[in-house]
Amino acid sequence: MDSSSSKHRLSFLRQSSLAPAKARKGLSREESQKLLSAEQLDATLQLLFHAARGHVAEVQAMIDRNTNVNAADFDQRTALHIAACENQMEVVKLLIKHGADVNAEDRWGSTPLADAQHYGNIEICKLIEANHGKLAKHARNSLMRMSSALVPEYEINQSTLNFETDIPVEKGNLHRPAIWQGTKVWVKFLPGNIAANEQLVRKFKDELALLLKLRHPNVVQFLGAVTQSSPMMIVTEYLNGGSLRDFMKQGRLEPQKAVALALDIARGMSYLHAHKPEAVVHRDLKPSNLLLRDDNSHIKVANFGLSHSVKNLDDSVEDSVSLKHSGSFCRYMAPEIHRHQPYDKSVDVFSFGLILQEMMEGRRPFHDVEEDTEVARKYDEGKERPPFRHGGRRYPPLLRELIEECWDAEPAKRPSFSKIIPRLELIQSNTSWKSKIKTFLRAGRSNR
Repeated sequence: MDSSSSKHRLSFLRQSSLAPAKARKGLSREESQKLLSAEQLDATLQLLFHAARGHVAEVQAMIDRNTNVNAADFDQRTALHIAACENQMEVVKLLIKHGADVNAEDRWGSTPLADAQHYGNIEICKLIEANHGKLAKHARNSLMRMSSALVPEYEINQSTLNFETDIPVEKGNLHRPAIWQGTKVWVKFLPGNIAANEQLVRKFKDELALLLKLRHPNVVQFLGAVTQSSPMMIVTEYLNGGSLRDFMKQGRLEPQKAVALALDIARGMSYLHAHKPEAVVHRDLKPSNLLLRDDNSHIKVANFGLSHSVKNLDDSVEDSVSLKHSGSFCRYMAPEIHRHQPYDKSVDVFSFGLILQEMMEGRRPFHDVEEDTEVARKYDEGKERPPFRHGGRRYPPLLRELIEECWDAEPAKRPSFSKIIPRLELIQSNTSWKSKIKTFLRAGRSNR
């Protein structure tokens, strides 16, 4: 290697995350081990060499000799790029301390953060992000494919999604309507700069994998996803009626309407719980995740970000939903989740009972309690349940009893959705008959 110029490429085991395959080959491990000394290299390449090897003292010495901390090789890769690739945390800290450009781009446009993300160096990602590092515009995420032949069939080109305004990418998980192929759709997307949030990326992958398997009239329809560019997105059908939460702002629903909507929810949930080969526990069943097809029609279950698959309906889930991140779901959360105990599909039945009672009462569970987490504690520690303010006269026969069974403190005593459906159908039949009689009597009085 000619050591007289800094415009050489120094190849290590890990190369730029955006480099083409040929350039990313680098040295073999055996070839790399032969580089026992950096004496034959010029100052810039010596700095990169020591950064790759994690030689903190040598990097400090070169900086003390006024070596430019942002000096780059032929590929415009700096010592920070190299240290980020090679997971050399102490070198990264040292370089940043001495003013290394955390957003320097190599010849392919990759930044140190993009390189650290590509190689799974999460702690370095966190450090660089804390120092205002950004991902490259075309940074790869873990779902991206090096070959176009490997791109999944569900992939949607981001340019075909038309949003009314630009997507803000710094505020976490977001949802927004868009126009795709002339059709209005609903888009859930992750911000571009999430390299250090391993949990968020994993949740996105899990939700995507789940949606690919689901097909039911009462479950929101998956249309495609954006995974080969940032931000990543999940695209589903757009339902004009909005959420059940918005629909209930008008107040309590008529019993016949509440039962009809409850049947839609129960049918969708029964499908999820009976799904083969793995049952699906939603874990986030609440009015904002129940979408209406139009202002006066059917409901579909949506938003599977917290959903969990179990191989057997009798299996229990041993992980728990963090109260810190569960938000308004706490108001619909089963006590066993709040206690961080193993739980099963009956947690969805508990939430369903609260939703059904809310439709009948016209108010959120414990609406006078401001903190959602405090409501969850009421269910668990005090074994309290929302009061029935309107008494038995408003509730069709058997409906109140069904609600109380759904939110029973003992999970085993809660009915399955497959058993809830025929009970609701019977209640609906009786309610419909009484409604027709009342309508007939009103019509008769008005004609007098």
